[in-house]
Formats: sequence, C-alpha cells, structure tokens
Amino acid sequence: MSAEKSKIIVKDKKLCKQIMQLGEFEQASNVAKARMSMQDSIQLVTWNQQGIYTKSKVVWVDDCVYRIIFIESTNPLESSIMKKGDEGEIRITEIKADEIFYEVGFNGKWFPGKLKKIK
Repeated sequence: MSAEKSKIIVKDKKLCKQIMQLGEFEQASNVAKARMSMQDSIQLVTWNQQGIYTKSKVVWVDDCVYRIIFIESTNPLESSIMKKGDEGEIRITEIKADEIFYEVGFNGKWFPGKLKKIK
C-alpha cells in the first residue's frame, strides 16, 4: 500500500491487537449497520442480519496494523470488485473507550471508519 500513513495516536499500541483480535464489533459509521466478528485469523463482516457477508483472512503486520486477504463474499458490490486473494490494510489510528477509529486501504484508496466493540 503506497499511501501516506495517518498518525497512530494510541498510547499503548499493544491495546490495538488485544482489543481487535477477538470479539464482536459494530460499524459506528456505516449506514448499512455492518457487524464484524474477529476470531483468531478470520474477519467476518455481516450486513443487516440478511445473511450477506464478507469473509477475509487476517494477518497482523504490527500491533495496530493488519492485512485482510479476501476469501469470499455474498455482498454483490464487494464480490464484483474483489476476487479471492485480493488484499487490503487496516490501520487502527485511535482508541477512545469502546470506540476504535481506523482507516482501510484497497487499491491505493483509503477510507476512514469507526467501530464500537460490543462483545
């Protein structure tokens, strides 16, 4: 990924991985109300409890950065622009209580996001 990195302002960077590696999250900035489950090395994102999902492998680069490798999706938009093996990068930039701020990069484009840990 060849984009300029945002400043990561997490005081204890080990918290990123500790908080994100296992758990359930809700996308606080997503109109479609996506939920994300992180289980070991698998990330599963589901939308609106309609059985629409995207499954990716997770590879941690460091405590606040991980790569996602696309496995499969039933989301028509995502499956039309990504194929198995495509990669993206997630950078956790800030943690405030139960809110995790991040940016996600695919194909040289970066997008901000916010998650709330729910389990």
